[in-house]
Amino acid sequence: MKNQPEQPQEILSQTIQTQESDQSSFFHRDNKKVSRGKQIASTVLLIFSGILLYADNFLDFAFDLNQPVPNFIILKNFIYALEISIAPIIIIFASRMKPFTLAYLVPLYAYMNMIIGNIILVYGYQIFDFWWYRLLIAGTVGPVYYILVRTIRYYEVKERQELAKDRLLKSYQSQYDEE
Repeated sequence: MKNQPEQPQEILSQTIQTQESDQSSFFHRDNKKVSRGKQIASTVLLIFSGILLYADNFLDFAFDLNQPVPNFIILKNFIYALEISIAPIIIIFASRMKPFTLAYLVPLYAYMNMIIGNIILVYGYQIFDFWWYRLLIAGTVGPVYYILVRTIRYYEVKERQELAKDRLLKSYQSQYDEE
């Protein structure tokens, strides 16, 4: 008698049980093994990329950054240009290593701070009363973060569904090829 092909439900439940039985320093995220150390390191890098955007402000306390620099007027502007150029590279690198999702809040807050601050300054207003400005940024970061996380998760679920469908089709294909 020919082998009966397994039901799709059985194949999926076997795949899930196999993934759940692997208990070690790794965990499954997006059907990939990710170590905790790698996730923590990427989270630290992501937080560092957000803090890096304030390096010129921190260095201004310790050093005189008002020295002239060719093409940048003063040294503080040069440091600012460097940090906004380096931070996205760190964000891309860290995001490939699957950081904790909440870590994205730090660079998101820093960039929203720059965007909103620059828009306010372009229209001729001065930022002298910080409470409303920080409230505006916090009120903007929350919805933007929510939309970004929901969008990322939506596409991750779609990708996992496609991979599961492909595995299921390959399983059926291999079972019929054996006959």
